Amino acid sequence: MPRKRACDCCNVRKVKCDGGLPCKPCQKASLECSYLKTRRRSGPKQLRSTTLEAIKLSQDGELSSCTPAMSPLLSDRKLVPVILFSSSNSLQAIPAASMVQNFEPRIRLEALKHYVDIYRKRLYSVWPIIDLTDMYSKIDYDYQDGRFYSLICAVCAATMAQLNLLPLPDGISHELLAQESIRAKAIVGYTEDASVNDILVPFFLHSYYMSAKRDKTSFLYLREAIAMVHVLRLHLEDTYAEMPYAEEQKTRMLYFCLLVTERGNAMQHELPVTLEDSIKPPSFDMNAVDPEFFLGFINLVKIFRSLDRTMLDKWKRPESVIYSREFLRTQQRRLDEIMKINSLELGNDTQKVDILVTQRWMQALTWQLLVVHGPLDEDSSPNTMTLTFPADIVRNLLTSTINIAPQYFEAHGPGMKAKLLDISGALADIIILLPNQQNISLVTYWQSLLHHFSTFIFSLNSSDPVIKDQFTGKLSIALNLLRSIPRSIEEDKSEVVCDGDGRVLV
Repeated sequence: MPRKRACDCCNVRKVKCDGGLPCKPCQKASLECSYLKTRRRSGPKQLRSTTLEAIKLSQDGELSSCTPAMSPLLSDRKLVPVILFSSSNSLQAIPAASMVQNFEPRIRLEALKHYVDIYRKRLYSVWPIIDLTDMYSKIDYDYQDGRFYSLICAVCAATMAQLNLLPLPDGISHELLAQESIRAKAIVGYTEDASVNDILVPFFLHSYYMSAKRDKTSFLYLREAIAMVHVLRLHLEDTYAEMPYAEEQKTRMLYFCLLVTERGNAMQHELPVTLEDSIKPPSFDMNAVDPEFFLGFINLVKIFRSLDRTMLDKWKRPESVIYSREFLRTQQRRLDEIMKINSLELGNDTQKVDILVTQRWMQALTWQLLVVHGPLDEDSSPNTMTLTFPADIVRNLLTSTINIAPQYFEAHGPGMKAKLLDISGALADIIILLPNQQNISLVTYWQSLLHHFSTFIFSLNSSDPVIKDQFTGKLSIALNLLRSIPRSIEEDKSEVVCDGDGRVLV
C-alpha cells in the first residue's frame, strides 16, 4: 500500500513521491529509497549535485542537528542553520547543502507588500524593470524561494532609502532589508545558473547603497549586475533572437536601464563605462503598454545613447584630457539634438523631471568643457553656449519645473541632487570668475537666480553632507560677492525671482 508521505530522497529533492518502496522517482534517478525523515515543502524537480550530496548525508546521518535562534520578526519559523567545520588554520561557517534548498526568510512577505505598493506608485517610473504582477502574486501565495526573497528585500530596501521612509512599527528598516537580501543571495548562490531575473538583485542593492551614501559598495554591486549581463551575453543582439517577444522586450528594458544608470554614475563619479550601446532599444507594442510612459523611458535612453564614449569617461575632469575644437562642436551638436526632446507633454512628472534635469545638466557639463578648451560663442542667440550660458540653463529649468512638486525630484535620490548642484555650481562660476561688477543689475539678477535655485535644492529630502559641503563654499562666495546683497536673496524661497529690471521670471 502506498505511503501518504514522501520518501527521504523525494523530500530533499522536493519532487512528488508516489509512496512506493522504492518509489518511481528514486528508481528513475537510481537512488536508494528510504522513509526516515518527515515531509518538507515541495520545490524544484531538477536533480542537482548538491541535492545528491544532501541525500547521501541525510541517509548516512551526517547532517548537523543544531537548532538556530528564533527571529523576532518571524517567531514561528527557524533561521537557516550552518554547519561548522575546521580547517588547518581556522573555523568557518558555511551553509549546508540541504539547508540551501530549505531557505527560510526572517521577514514575512506580506509585511513587505506595503513597500512594494510604494515602489509601484512612486519609483516604478524610475526603475521600470520589475514584473509587478508576478511579484504581487508571489507575495499573496507566500512564495518561499530564496531568490525571490532576496529580490523583494532589495527592492524594498532601495525604495525606503531612496525616499527616506521611516521604519514602520513592525521594526523593518532599510538596513535590515538590505542585510536580508544579501544573506539570501549568499545562501542561494546562483552564480553558475544565473538567469536574467538575478541581475535585478545586485542592481537594487546598488541603488540602495547609492542612497545610503556608500558609493564604493554601490559601485561594486552595479559592476556585479553588469558582469552578469555580459555573462548572459545580453550585450549581443543574437542573444535576443530566440526569446519570446514579451521576455525579449523586458530584457531590453533592463539592459538600457543599466546602461543609463552606469553612464550617469560614470559622469558623476569619474568612473569608466563598460556597457556598450550594442543592442536595439525595446519596441513595445504601443497598444499593450502605456504609450506615454514608454515614450518617457525611450527619450531618457536617447539622451544617454547620444553621448560620445570619450566624453563619458572624462566629462567630470575636463582638465585631464585635451579635446579638439571639432570634437567639442560635434558634442554640442549632439546636445542640441538632445534638447529637441520635449518632455513637457509627458503626464508622468517623475519621468519629466528626470529628462528636463538631465538635459540641462549635460548642457552645464558641456559648458564647463568649452570654458576649459573653448571656443565659446560670442553672440547671445538662443541655444548658443556663451560665457554666461549657465544663467540661461537655470532660468529655463526653473521655468519648466515650476509646477512640479518636490517629491518627483526626490524620487530620483541623491543622483538628482548632485545634478542640480552641478548646474548651480556652473552659475556660481560665472558670478565669481567674470568681471561683472560693471553691471551690478546683471549680477544681482544672477544672484537672485542662484539663491532661488540653491534654496530649492537644499530643501529636497535627500540630504548628502559631503555634496552639500562641496558646494556650500562656492555658493556662499557667489551670493555674497557684492557688498549689498539683494533683498530677494536674503528672503526665503517663496519669493519670486526677478530680472535686473524687476520683471518677474518664475
